[in-house]
Amino acid sequence: MKNNTSSGDEFSVSYRPSAPKPLSQMTSGEMMSHQEWHKGMWAKLKKARGNKCEKCEARVNQKTAVLHHKHYRTYLSETGEEMVILCADCHSDLHIRSQIGSLTKDDVPFIDPLWAFNIRY
Repeated sequence: MKNNTSSGDEFSVSYRPSAPKPLSQMTSGEMMSHQEWHKGMWAKLKKARGNKCEKCEARVNQKTAVLHHKHYRTYLSETGEEMVILCADCHSDLHIRSQIGSLTKDDVPFIDPLWAFNIRY
């Protein structure tokens, strides 16, 4: 994984909902706002980090990339530091291993820093 650092300002996002919702529960207006947010965040992250999964380095594009939130405390108003570009396989694997408690130190760059104390070293 590349460790690119950037100021939060170049990754700022203006849309801020009252609470995170699964895509399946969003109204059409909320879905449009989310799609615009995703398009804008993808463009900013791709420019800063490239179009590769930050875990396995597989090539991704706007449709295949998963913009993984390290946490939801700043949902849809994240800075680039709170987001990770992953391929669908790495994203799924990360969530499955998180649910069963098998994350390792190699996962630390992709998760909420507040969870790091639960990692096996």
